[in-house]
Amino acid sequence: MHVILPDKYFTVRYSKLKTSSYFTSMYSGNLIASFVLELLLTTVSALMFSHNGVGITVTPSKIGILILTIILASLFFASFSTFLVLLIIKLHAFRLQNLFNFIPLILGYLAFAIFTFTTINSSTIYYFNPYITIEILVYYGYFGGFEFANTTGHLITLNLSSDLLVLSAIAWIVALNLINFILIRKIYYASIQEGRLM
Repeated sequence: MHVILPDKYFTVRYSKLKTSSYFTSMYSGNLIASFVLELLLTTVSALMFSHNGVGITVTPSKIGILILTIILASLFFASFSTFLVLLIIKLHAFRLQNLFNFIPLILGYLAFAIFTFTTINSSTIYYFNPYITIEILVYYGYFGGFEFANTTGHLITLNLSSDLLVLSAIAWIVALNLINFILIRKIYYASIQEGRLM
């Protein structure tokens, strides 16, 4: 028998944290860790490719956009991961949780394939796909433009707006967080014995 409990009880059963405090601490921790790792990777990449024997220094041309993209990517993937975990709990699909773990990876490969191999030059696809939006923002922060090499090696210039790309990423983050708050309010507490049967 399921017992409906307040949303605070599920997420913070043995503490005095509220749901909002729980989400804030989780996102801020993820943001700090991602920020440090991404800055480290950006620095290492710049150092590795700058010593290429031809004297070209490779550094991000728009460091502000790159930092903003790191923050947006961190918040998006934290929101998306939380959504998948809540979906597993809501659907009682605990045996499929390993499959759910691969969903972000599979979507990442599909988005990269769409971005790299498609011949469609429509900005709508790029604005509505969060993976491609983040990828383009990283590219823009590093190279300062929207010129991309396609599979034939030719440069393609896309008519994109960095402001709209940022707004698209923010919209995805807000939408996922709203869904997460709705889902977490519909979570039921199950006893340990019932959890073992699932």
